[in-house]
Amino acid sequence: MAYFYVSNQIPGTKTVDGGDGTARTGAFSSMTNTDVYATVTLALADSTLTHGDVICVASDHAYDAATVPLTWTLPETEGSGVIIMSVDTANCDSYLAGAEEKAGASNDSFSFAGLGAIYGMSLYQSQQGFAGAKDITFFDCTISDGSTNDNIYLTTDGNNTRFENCTLSPAAGSGTFVAVGSGAVSEFVNCTLTTARTGIVEGIANSGGGKIDFVGCDFSLASGNLLVDSSTDIATQDGVIASFRDCKLHASVTYTPDTWTHDRYQLTVLNSAATSAAREYQFYKNIGGRTAQNNSTIYRTATYSFSDATKVCYEVNTTASTSRHRPFILTLRPRYTDLTNAASDTLTVELQSNDTLTNADVYVVVRYPDSTNKHVQDNTTTRPADPVFTAGTTLTTSAEAWSVTRTNQYKISVTVSGGAACVPYVDIYVCKNTGANALYICPKIDVS
Repeated sequence: MAYFYVSNQIPGTKTVDGGDGTARTGAFSSMTNTDVYATVTLALADSTLTHGDVICVASDHAYDAATVPLTWTLPETEGSGVIIMSVDTANCDSYLAGAEEKAGASNDSFSFAGLGAIYGMSLYQSQQGFAGAKDITFFDCTISDGSTNDNIYLTTDGNNTRFENCTLSPAAGSGTFVAVGSGAVSEFVNCTLTTARTGIVEGIANSGGGKIDFVGCDFSLASGNLLVDSSTDIATQDGVIASFRDCKLHASVTYTPDTWTHDRYQLTVLNSAATSAAREYQFYKNIGGRTAQNNSTIYRTATYSFSDATKVCYEVNTTASTSRHRPFILTLRPRYTDLTNAASDTLTVELQSNDTLTNADVYVVVRYPDSTNKHVQDNTTTRPADPVFTAGTTLTTSAEAWSVTRTNQYKISVTVSGGAACVPYVDIYVCKNTGANALYICPKIDVS
């Protein structure tokens, strides 16, 4: 492991002399010009730099590239990667966020490549950037941007980018601040958006799609859409899989304005809301325009109560593209649904609809580990044995009470035995176009 030091305040004049074998102590002011690089880019250009090395940037470092873009190319070799971190100007062996580098002000961007981690840096660009971050994690960074749309442009093939505890400060505007494409994978954890925007993620057409997850982020200043598609043409909708979990959202946010027609676009939003109470029970899942979401007006009387006494059900709305061969699948792992291996268990799902339903329209699959070979999954289903030619059997009528009733109340019961003691996965397959008649499913599964 070697240590490289950066400061434009001294200013540094070092070029390619290699890093220090041991970490220095004390203030940057004790170093000479030839001990220090003037910019991070110059330190990264040192041919001796390899994975495990640390680039220490003085917390008062403030480099402005003026009229050119900036590219940080980290070595892409096997190992833990290179660490770039802001350190205390007065104590160069102590972490302190604040070091800053700016791409040029003339529509210039920041680009990254390679493998590593970046700590406590303040990074500014004047247009869309962050492309090429192959396998980089940003910790405690402040990311600022002069553009009003798609500021963090994660559209490079093979990207795997993570932002943790970062402050996101793009220019206020009407666009989204993250763009996804080219198969890029990215994650934002405990990040905060500090400027008002009208959207979060945009999927870029004809770019190979991507996957993006947000966990514990504060997006309360984003008043528009969580996920939008840059194309309305199915031929150019490559698809994005996005999820939001435990995020603080704006009170007027919408999940998506788009009508998706294929399953390549998927959005899941869990326990994310504008208020404390709503966060407990918020649920939304959209697969290709077919949705399931919480409804706090219509619910089974005997369902769970949350801490504010709210009760909910899952309201399922499917489209004409839904069939036995293209079902909408809602996976549940409900509280208190605990199977035993001492005897058989019967799980019962309660639901209601204005439609007459059969087990070819809605069926359940219970998945659980085998009691003897726990590494082998067992499953039990209520689906007709013949998936094509069997008409299906009308579901069993239920006497359960609901806050608002529909024409038909049903129950689907599944008896399982030979499984290990566990909390099972329960998949509900909806194979029917609900049309104007939504399907309401109780999240509480009874076990007897």
